[in-house]
Amino acid sequence: MDLAAQRDAKAGTLSGGLKQLLSISCALLHEPSLLFLDEPTVGLDPVHRQYIWDLLYKLSQRGATIVVTTHYMDEADRCTGVGFIQGGKLLAKGSPLALKRPLDGKLLEINVENVRNAMQILRRLPEVYGIELRNGRLRIQARDPEALLEGWLKHWPYAKLGWLGYTWVEPHMEDVFTVYSQGYHPDSGSGTGKALSNGGAHIL
Repeated sequence: MDLAAQRDAKAGTLSGGLKQLLSISCALLHEPSLLFLDEPTVGLDPVHRQYIWDLLYKLSQRGATIVVTTHYMDEADRCTGVGFIQGGKLLAKGSPLALKRPLDGKLLEINVENVRNAMQILRRLPEVYGIELRNGRLRIQARDPEALLEGWLKHWPYAKLGWLGYTWVEPHMEDVFTVYSQGYHPDSGSGTGKALSNGGAHIL
């Protein structure tokens, strides 16, 4: 755990990241077959964060069952199974690939001028429930993205926002999280989503 240099230090004097490493060390001392970790990489630098996940992979290969809670969507993508919990109820579970599959071909990215202004304008549309800036483009999550795009291609109503093009993109776990946290279940058979009760979602 890279703590040898701190062997004579009191735990209370350690930095937040080193305390996190110490806590994980204590959890692993007895080589548990079942391990629950609550946000184990919070406060860690990228090097130690990767080290922890490499260690978890090794434990899993040895037969340990590991349950991790995390707010980092890239970490959720590393897990064999992901679950979304809302109000004490499990909304969805499955492999990262299975959870992303219903969004395949349904995430719209548009390229426009004045992208910052475009974000403010487009997020007010009732049919849009998620919009993010990704690599200079706007990734849009909408109830019916095909219909939204069709209307824009016929008539782009924002004269001050120059239309530069569009593309359909592959989903990331951030996209899946946004869908469920906004109360929608992606429907694999159409561009629309099934509404769920409102509220926040957490990754398990």
